Amino acid sequence: MIDQTGRDEMIMSEGYRLSPQQNRLWLLHRGSVCDAYRVECEFCIEGNLNVELLTAVLGELLRSHEILRTTFDASGDSVTPIQVIGDPTPPSIDYHDLSRLKPLEQESTAEAQFTRVRQMRYDLSAGPALRVTLLKLSPLKHLIQIMLPALCSDAQSLRNLVSEIGRTYEILIRNEECDVVEFQYADVAEAMNQILESDETDLGRTY
Repeated sequence: MIDQTGRDEMIMSEGYRLSPQQNRLWLLHRGSVCDAYRVECEFCIEGNLNVELLTAVLGELLRSHEILRTTFDASGDSVTPIQVIGDPTPPSIDYHDLSRLKPLEQESTAEAQFTRVRQMRYDLSAGPALRVTLLKLSPLKHLIQIMLPALCSDAQSLRNLVSEIGRTYEILIRNEECDVVEFQYADVAEAMNQILESDETDLGRTY
């Protein structure tokens, strides 16, 4: 657990330390000639989709989860950057209406759109981390692609995010309030660092 110094004491030049996993990913990312360290998923939404409501859902998730609006500042003297948590901003959905195309044209156009997003490099110092592409195939069928840098997500957390999109969509339809997320990834990162720096792990570090 994080000690009594509290979260405010984690701040280093207005940012937070990386977790050990993030630190390793950062080094891999810097040594890579391509922007390969990311996670993505694509899925189909069938039924009547309210795009404005989906945008509101993403806005709620950005407000709730700091890691989705985190950038990485490497301007200091340290080899590794610090996590900088930005203020919630309106989400952006890359929306394309393909409903007038024939099925084969839809398939090729959708793959071209998704490939284009995959080839876009991430500016980890500026963001945004969350990329969402939405393709309308018909009034009752949409394809969606969600992408995040691996510094902000892994496969399991991305699956959790997709599930939370569905739950939050239903909550907003019912005009209910979403739960508040108290424990953020910056807290997890600091807890991991404190464990590694504790006296109990001194023998392992020496080894």
